[in-house]
Amino acid sequence: NVLGLVLPTSISQSIDDYVLRLIKGVFLTAEARRHRLMFFSFTPLVEDDLRALFRSRTVGGLLFAFVGEPEFQILRALRREGCPVALLNTVADDLDSFDCDNETGGHMATRHLIETGRRRIAFVHGDPGWFSSSERFRGYRRALQSARIPFDPSLVFRGLFDMNKAETLTPTLLKARPDAVFAANDLMALGLATGFRRAGVRIPKDIALIGFDDIPTVGLPVLETPISSVHQPVQAIAAAAANRLMDLMAVKSLPKPVHKLFAPELRVRASSVRNP
Repeated sequence: NVLGLVLPTSISQSIDDYVLRLIKGVFLTAEARRHRLMFFSFTPLVEDDLRALFRSRTVGGLLFAFVGEPEFQILRALRREGCPVALLNTVADDLDSFDCDNETGGHMATRHLIETGRRRIAFVHGDPGWFSSSERFRGYRRALQSARIPFDPSLVFRGLFDMNKAETLTPTLLKARPDAVFAANDLMALGLATGFRRAGVRIPKDIALIGFDDIPTVGLPVLETPISSVHQPVQAIAAAAANRLMDLMAVKSLPKPVHKLFAPELRVRASSVRNP
């Protein structure tokens, strides 16, 4: 009755509020079902190591968070050998997977900015190849298309899901003269807000800003301008994935994979309101 939670080393070395909520969701769910939880990190994911871990009976199943398409082949091989596997924060057709509906969230955020009269809306990506960032970008593109706003590649940037990198990116972004920015996570939105403030750019009068994840920091009233964000139920997603994995650990033959996308919610704050 041991559940293994596998995280990329980059995530495990810099755990933020989002990751803490994810871990809490897995831990409380495992505890409620009298399972233990072990943590593992990888750079990169090594199939033989994971196979040895399962065969040693150290864990009864593995829950992977923040993995992408390059790792799916390894996870499929583990599943074929009978190892219960579930995914968090990504979706694969032939693996049990649980995530927020990131495309809908990206569409909601962009549509909100459009509805406030913005037209030059920049998008700031996360890490290359990450499913969540790609899906949010897809929603951004779909909202622009629905509003008949031409897509402008010069308004797309990459902040690597990092607050400091996003702040460093600010001068380059401002040269593109956007009137709004959709950052693919809240840490980047906070970095951009700091950069805008240092550049004398007023939020939201000069530029509107919205993030994704709805971490508690962005809504604190002590902020000069609380930041709008797309909320996703991280703990509920993590709990669903953990429950599914423990169900798989209890059967002799793995059933057909299931997938679930959780609905996002738009949280509007001062950073994206219409200009007075």
